[in-house]
Parts: sequence; structure tokens; C-alpha cells
Amino acid sequence: MYASLFPTELGWFALVGQKNVVHRLTIGHPDAEAAWETVLADSVFEGDVEPEQFDWYPQLRRRLEAFARGEESGFSDVKIEKRAGSDFQARVVKETRRLRYGDTASYGELAARAGSPRAARAVGRVMATNRVPIIVPCHRVLAANGRLGGFSAPTGTDLKHEMLSREAAVTTSS
Repeated sequence: MYASLFPTELGWFALVGQKNVVHRLTIGHPDAEAAWETVLADSVFEGDVEPEQFDWYPQLRRRLEAFARGEESGFSDVKIEKRAGSDFQARVVKETRRLRYGDTASYGELAARAGSPRAARAVGRVMATNRVPIIVPCHRVLAANGRLGGFSAPTGTDLKHEMLSREAAVTTSS
């Protein structure tokens, strides 16, 4: 397992995985040490083996850096670790990954797209446990009234707002 730590315009990111499969992405940290501490606090590692710091997926790192600069980016092609969970949770992740750059959806809309229109709260739980933000773009999921809802990055909804603002600026100027 490898961890690549790198600075971006949205704070420090830590990308964790092996081969070309992402297991974890943590974003928006004030420094490399905070990003690394978050990685070490996670329990995604087989046998609790500490990941080796290495730029293991430079192509994806460059794409994430471009996203953080406000460049239009998509990540639907990126392989992510398959986590244990229900079919509903897998459908929610799949539908969330279909949200295009600059688009948003409500928790209820995603629930309906995933085949369970009354499961908005369950969609919220799936978003709250998202281990690969940006790749599974949970920042694009909003409350029914357009409010931001929660966000697990260190600066919370401030970062979510910043990301959505950058996406809106790019898509409205295109």
C-alpha cells in the first residue's frame, strides 16, 4: 500500500492505494503532517501495515492537482477499492460518480436514481462515509433546499463551497 502526499490549491491531499486502485483520498489539509496523520488514523490498510510514502500514481496526482486549480476534470475512469456494503450503497456510489463537473444533485434525487426514492437519509450516510472524495464527487450532493449539507474535509463546508464555486465558474464560462 502506498500513500502520495502533495500540496494543491485546495490544501494538502493524501492519495492511498496500490497498483491503479485508489483506497483512500483525503483532501484539504493545512500541511503534509495533517494529511499523513489522517492517513495513519484510517483503518484501510491490510493488517494495519503503514503505507509507504511514494508517488505511486503520478497520472492521477496530476489530474487531482489540475482539479484543485479549477480545471474541468472527471474521474469516472479511476478504479476505486470495492468496499463491503449493500447493493443500494453501490448504486448510490455509481450514480454519484455520474455527476458531471459543475452539476449537482440532492440526496433525494440520488436516492431516486439509485432506485429507492425515499432513501435520501441513506444517501447521506453513503456520502458521509465516502473514502474517495472528488473521485466519488460527494461535494456535488446537496440538501433538498440547495444547502450544502455536511462535508468531511478539515474545513468542512467551506471547502465544499469553494469546490462548487470553482466548478460553476468553469462551466458558466464554457
